[in-house]
Amino acid sequence: MGACYVTARIRAFSGKGEALQKIMLRNIPLVRKEEGCLRYELLRAPDNPDLLMFNETWRDRKALEAHLSTPHMLRYREETAPLIEERELYIWEPVDCGEK
Repeated sequence: MGACYVTARIRAFSGKGEALQKIMLRNIPLVRKEEGCLRYELLRAPDNPDLLMFNETWRDRKALEAHLSTPHMLRYREETAPLIEERELYIWEPVDCGEK
């Protein structure tokens, strides 16, 4: 089982992006301390403060699944639910190109 990559595209309700971002920024240090978290970064669209995205890399799928059930992520989902209009989560795995 290899690394697990995640992109999470999140669109806040109109005008709620700054409030959402504030909660996200508070949660990031907790996530980065989790075992198996290799990368966890927040991105924002330069022309739309209500459109955000997480780029994540986890040691493996088991680490990602553990992340999703941590107390701080459960609290994060509860706090952000009223601010989020749309969320898309994609889980990726690397493609073996046969190169060494």
